[in-house]
Amino acid sequence: MRVLIAGGGTGGHVFPGLAIAEEFQERDRDVRILFVGTRKGQESQIIPREGFPIEFITAEGLMGRGLVNGFIAMVKLGAGILKSLKIVRAFRADLAIGVGGYASFPLIVAARLLRVKSIIQEQNTIPGITNRILGKWVDKVFIAFDQARSYFPAGKCVMSGNPVRKRLRERGPGHKGAKFTILVIGGSQGAHELNQAMIEALDYLHEMRGSLKVIHQTGEKDYPDISAAYQKRGVEAEVYPFISDMERVYASAHVVICRSGALTLAELMMFHKASILIPFPFAANRHQELNARELVSKKAARMIMSSDLNGQLLAREIIDLFQHPAAIEEMEKKAAELSRPDAAKKIVDVCYQMVCGEAGV
Repeated sequence: MRVLIAGGGTGGHVFPGLAIAEEFQERDRDVRILFVGTRKGQESQIIPREGFPIEFITAEGLMGRGLVNGFIAMVKLGAGILKSLKIVRAFRADLAIGVGGYASFPLIVAARLLRVKSIIQEQNTIPGITNRILGKWVDKVFIAFDQARSYFPAGKCVMSGNPVRKRLRERGPGHKGAKFTILVIGGSQGAHELNQAMIEALDYLHEMRGSLKVIHQTGEKDYPDISAAYQKRGVEAEVYPFISDMERVYASAHVVICRSGALTLAELMMFHKASILIPFPFAANRHQELNARELVSKKAARMIMSSDLNGQLLAREIIDLFQHPAAIEEMEKKAAELSRPDAAKKIVDVCYQMVCGEAGV
């Protein structure tokens, strides 16, 4: 089978695409996979590093651009569709997969025009405008939250969950650290307000100092200051600008403090982790807040809104969980129940059924 996977911009779109690609390769070593993205997105660095080929097209969002910039974006979109038509023909694609981000739109449109089977994978509770439009045209829509179902045509949706990379699935929940270990992650670029709130929280955690360890991904910009702040306060900490071995740090954490992007939540559930979620307040359609509320409603996480976040409140939540291990165990249990470790397998099964009439090779 020849499979095109388009999308990107952020790791939250790129990594689900990689998880799907890995599952295809598990089924058939002869499968041909080609990614399609933009040079501006994170896919331009991540995909080549992972050993997959990628073709680049032009694509930008149209909403809120104004007249001049909107016209420029339309021109780029048209050029992206023309380039995508050439890619689909030259690659002789059997299937096109959109995983979100601007680059998915031109490719799925091209696949539709050339009558190539196509699907999209929606990671969030509230789909973005691109996937809402594409959902009307593709053959199947794979969703991770039931709330997303209402945005797509009846009968097209398949509940799959969000696909997670193979190395994370294979590691599993693992063993926690000897000390009460907190993992702080604000995404691949870090999150300044999470970084600052965690440092402020340390001033309220004096009684925990001997029992506490923090693993903190800061992002490049905040790394020097945050690293120095831990040293100044004498707190045991592993501080990194970026963490590449997420499977190790997830496994060792008792509690994770993080944003609530869909991929992060899928990983939390995969590792059965208790978490304190701080949704990114400017996410489109408030999707991070709605993602977080879904886990909170299932008692799989706690949430602090960005507008309420401060060191004292964060410390209060940490102390409460430290003093009540049963609360952590309950969140771990609920997270495990929500986990869908077979998400990539389910997506690829349906793809083979669509294209070949069978569930794989």
